Amino acid sequence: MAIDLNRMRLAFLSAAAWCGWSEADQDEIGAEIRGHVEAGNEEALAWWARRLDELAGWDRLARLCRAAEARIHAAAAERRKEAA
Repeated sequence: MAIDLNRMRLAFLSAAAWCGWSEADQDEIGAEIRGHVEAGNEEALAWWARRLDELAGWDRLARLCRAAEARIHAAAAERRKEAA
């Protein structure tokens, strides 16, 4: 499994902001991840990639956006129906 380190970096920044990680927290977590990168530990990196994605909230945000879009489309369809 290829780990996308660039995506992990972005997810790390988002997770740090959303979770309110202190600078010390970021240093500690970053050092652990860096250790896995240097050791080539794919299993641990895969876990961190999933965890950072989860903490960054991107999937949840995407679901919320799709739900809002569906509500907008439904409301527009209802207005068109009423206008006809």
